[in-house]
Amino acid sequence: MLTNTLQWGVRQSAEVENQMISVERVLALSELQPCRGPTDHRRRPKHKARVAKHFEFRNVSLRYEEQQPLVLKNVSFHITQGEKVRYLYVSCEEISMENINIDGVDIGKLGLHTLRKNISIIPQVQMKEVVQASPDGLDQTVEEGGSNLSVGQRQPACLARAILSHNRILLMDEAITNVDPIADELIQRTIREKFKQCTVLTVAHRLHTVMDSTRVMVLSDGKVKELDAPHSLLQDRASLFSRLVRQADDATAERLHNIAREVKLLW
Repeated sequence: MLTNTLQWGVRQSAEVENQMISVERVLALSELQPCRGPTDHRRRPKHKARVAKHFEFRNVSLRYEEQQPLVLKNVSFHITQGEKVRYLYVSCEEISMENINIDGVDIGKLGLHTLRKNISIIPQVQMKEVVQASPDGLDQTVEEGGSNLSVGQRQPACLARAILSHNRILLMDEAITNVDPIADELIQRTIREKFKQCTVLTVAHRLHTVMDSTRVMVLSDGKVKELDAPHSLLQDRASLFSRLVRQADDATAERLHNIAREVKLLW
């Protein structure tokens, strides 16, 4: 009798602890800073732009969180339709001073729903094998955050979603960090073929992931130091980009140079 009572008490204690997690999450959500509304009908575009001809950052500063130092400081650059620009730095979440324009429209004045609907994002994540392995095939339910997919499977899933969305702006945050070389090549080829007319911006930290682009932006101390085609930057031995490549072993450096030359012919 005493044993049963103790077991019941332990179970109830565990249940209370589990329920308190939900309370903690509700309290955490209540403390979040409110963001701008999902839709501002006064500034809603009359039609969905199928071709983004100009993408401009004007004196943009970013930080990870409030009270932390800026990691981007008054960054300005201009990208035209169809360019594939990779920048060697880190992604940020808190925008302290924003002026990002797409075709002359300040995105800070758009509702979040309108903005997100017109931009495809591939975060840090051959879906064919995954689909075939699932009893539901293409009708398989993807759980929140892709928790029922592996890290390597989430990225191709996001890539497929971006293709189906037909948006003309694609943002990629280290999209090939957790994939094997075959999947890496698949993603790079897909970007070249399926997003040829799209503007693509990619956050990257590894050199070989930025060679397959029209331009590379090198940031240091939160500021844009270089912005040019990979092949052009490599020709300047004094450039930061060229020095980074020379720090690799001879075989890797030669391979990166070859990729840059090939990409120059492709674009």
